[in-house]
Amino acid sequence: MKTLKPLGYLVKAEPYTGDSKTFITYMIENHPSGFGDNEPMYIEANVTVALHIPIEEKYTEIQKQICRLLDKADFTYPSTSQEITNDNATRIIFFDCQYANFDEV
Repeated sequence: MKTLKPLGYLVKAEPYTGDSKTFITYMIENHPSGFGDNEPMYIEANVTVALHIPIEEKYTEIQKQICRLLDKADFTYPSTSQEITNDNATRIIFFDCQYANFDEV
């Protein structure tokens, strides 16, 4: 996902099994939408981006930057939620947004 490359973190599609401590993963689900004459007019993509960051690191500025970059790239402004891994070592911040693709119909 080129949109998040300016952050300088590793960005990979789910699942990522490497050993980076701070990284970003994403998952995209495409759905045809806007039907007219029994044909979709565009593809609606539901996108989930996840920032994986060690629990002791500050994350609020990175969280703001991800929201800004997604918004600037014409995704809907993301809603966010977070969880802590069972070993209390990593915070995962989820960014849920959508994108309409009129080119891949």
